[in-house]
Amino acid sequence: MMKDEIRPQDGKLEPSRPLYVFNPEHDIALAANRERFTPPRAGLQLRHDLGFLPALWAQADAVVMVEDEVAAKRSWDRFRDCRGISSSVRFVTPATLRTLIRADRLVEIRPWGWDSALRRQLLDAGVLSHLVPTDHDLAEIREVSNRRWAAENLLPEMVSMDPVMIGEAHYCTSLQAVREVLGDHGKRLCKSPWSSTGRGLRLLDDAGWPPQTEGWIARVIGQQGGVMLEPYYDKLQDFAMEFRATAAGVVYEGLSVFSTAHGAYEGSLLASEKEKASLLSDSLPSSLLDRIRRRMADLLNGRLPKSYRGPLGIDMMIVADRKDRRSVRVHPCVELNLRMTMGHAALAMHRLMPEFRGHMRIAYDGSYCIELESR
Repeated sequence: MMKDEIRPQDGKLEPSRPLYVFNPEHDIALAANRERFTPPRAGLQLRHDLGFLPALWAQADAVVMVEDEVAAKRSWDRFRDCRGISSSVRFVTPATLRTLIRADRLVEIRPWGWDSALRRQLLDAGVLSHLVPTDHDLAEIREVSNRRWAAENLLPEMVSMDPVMIGEAHYCTSLQAVREVLGDHGKRLCKSPWSSTGRGLRLLDDAGWPPQTEGWIARVIGQQGGVMLEPYYDKLQDFAMEFRATAAGVVYEGLSVFSTAHGAYEGSLLASEKEKASLLSDSLPSSLLDRIRRRMADLLNGRLPKSYRGPLGIDMMIVADRKDRRSVRVHPCVELNLRMTMGHAALAMHRLMPEFRGHMRIAYDGSYCIELESR
């Protein structure tokens, strides 16, 4: 097994266009819904250490806004040299972004995800208002990013398309409603409507819950309006379908096969589409995979806000059948991420290194880095 690490170090380049931004605190910012928002410390460090990440998918001669130009360039150059990648980008900070704006060379902004806090940061840096979403656009992005939207607009129709499909979700706006759902259904996952990976999640059962869990549920309901209750499944495999909303409609970009622990992202498989589909084939025949992809694209084309242009991903999973442990079921819409995802990042990484076979993951040992493990 071989490992390579991408770590922030140093470097500097002149600005160019368009502008890419890695703002991994996006989901937490959506929950806060404030222009002046300070992310948790871990979110700030993740943005600093891995700010160069959009270089994986940025077009040639684009610019990436980072916290530290020198560190981002050194990290990216080290990775390029190690892997023989010729693609290059240019790095700026919010302060040096003004040079790009004065030169009138900034024509488009492509962040990890749009939220009020990022828009304010860009406007404060001098970005012209026509390059950022309107209040109405941001409100639509926030509404669709709420787990309730996918549970009501995508999940029921996806489940109805085939008997192998499974999945349900209940939106509860009070502790009493939570108790009633648990009384009917037993063990459940309780999720906040907007949350970063692994953060807004609690396991509940009808035997009750400790005071700290009840306090957490009450706080989430008070701050975000409600909580989602979903069955607890015996998960066998996480996977996702990555899409992009364009002026011509929603297009499919690729399959993501990944792993999680306690709801938190662990890593993604880097392989061809054929290899990823083959990995799932024992549980998910290619014909069914194609049907899921086509049906999801149709639903997204008909129901996503027309103003949204950009990446999105639908998390799915293969689970054991509760009645027959030898059989499996497919959950076709665990959640919708109306933003870039690590699945998109894995697709971009594979395009840069098509011969590499292995896994990409985010590791932490005092600073965040990307590790590649060959197999």
